[in-house]
Amino acid sequence: MDEEHKRLAGVLSEAVPKSSYIGFYSRFQNREISLVPGKMVGIVSGPEPYSELFFHWILEQYGEENLTLITPRIYSEIPQHVTVITDWTHADVEIASAETLISRNGYSTLMDLQFLKKKAVLIPTPGQLEQEYLAELKMDFGSAAPFQVNL
Repeated sequence: MDEEHKRLAGVLSEAVPKSSYIGFYSRFQNREISLVPGKMVGIVSGPEPYSELFFHWILEQYGEENLTLITPRIYSEIPQHVTVITDWTHADVEIASAETLISRNGYSTLMDLQFLKKKAVLIPTPGQLEQEYLAELKMDFGSAAPFQVNL
């Protein structure tokens, strides 16, 4: 799932004989998207201890913003103005309404960003070679302006 002339996966999606590019896929393709200006959504994921480190980093960097955290568990006290969602069934609505996403940069996330055209702070999970490689690529999501920070 990539496009031949705009490959999000770089060399990871180079064609091999008898293969073809089928384009991007996003679970947001058939959703109505209502943007909330200024809203930031942090998606906490990855193996421990990196998930907990990422949780704290997001709060330190963006805890004063209009922030919603999507997380499998809460690792510390949360400021009252920060919304926390631990039920992932509601996550897509929050993600779709955000102006900016803070997330790990797995390939499915890149495809979602390609479709959603959102600003993003993308942080590779240490030791996840695919994410580290994808973080090295220059991402261009059209009107979005993603940037990456090493944690």
